[in-house]
Amino acid sequence: QSPAGGFGSWGVGDDSAWLDAYVTDFLTRARERGYSVPALAFDNAVDNLRNRLAYAGDFSDGGQDVAYALYVLARNGRAAIGDLRYYAETKLSAFATPLAKAQIAAGLALYGDRPRADAAFRAALADLDGGNDDGDTWRLDYGSALRDAAALLALAAEAGTSALDLTALAQRVEARREAAPYTSTQDDAWVLLAAQALMQGAARPELEIGIDDAHLHLEVRDLFLGTEPLGGRRIRDLVHHGSDLAVGERIHLDAGSIADGEEDHIVLTDIHP
Repeated sequence: QSPAGGFGSWGVGDDSAWLDAYVTDFLTRARERGYSVPALAFDNAVDNLRNRLAYAGDFSDGGQDVAYALYVLARNGRAAIGDLRYYAETKLSAFATPLAKAQIAAGLALYGDRPRADAAFRAALADLDGGNDDGDTWRLDYGSALRDAAALLALAAEAGTSALDLTALAQRVEARREAAPYTSTQDDAWVLLAAQALMQGAARPELEIGIDDAHLHLEVRDLFLGTEPLGGRRIRDLVHHGSDLAVGERIHLDAGSIADGEEDHIVLTDIHP
């Protein structure tokens, strides 16, 4: 890290605003998860992004560094909402990649501007749909079609947007990754972030309840054990003797429905009529 707060790939002195944003994004996520990040170094990194934005030039086909910097600043609560709205309303089509558009969308979502965020997410998806597979083409933002798709999925899932069909997008990412002859560090990092965001944002298990002869039958839907879906396939119904069911009660699963070493119960967290 340079005294000005930027980062170099091989040493101090490299001039890459996109790389600065990427490293600061990593440090931001590390801090959010409780890892120790030196405060002075982190503040310098964030200030560096703000300074770069202040002197960013106009563009008609680019802006990847601008979008990334705005997103990271928004994640730290230090972006100007007016800047995000300006780029979303007047410059969105000028951003050269689906990832850049998605980062503008994610920044807006972090500030609660859902209508503009959803519109930008849809623009990112349209860009992804209309783009050509870049194959071995080297990009200044170290990207690929797979990376952009995975990053769009990660950011959309983190934002909780309903503007995109996340299931369909996840299937596209999976298919593209399986078809790739090799993957880059960027590809793998964003695929991992997408998987994490999808797991964290997954719907809570839904239980269908019916009473028959003092037995309470519960059909589990959308229940996951790790990444393995259980609902509707490995657990058909759960039987609870008695008619009373309380929040916080431990419901034991039938022993034949789970594998050795797996949890043999679920805990009811809420009841809806």
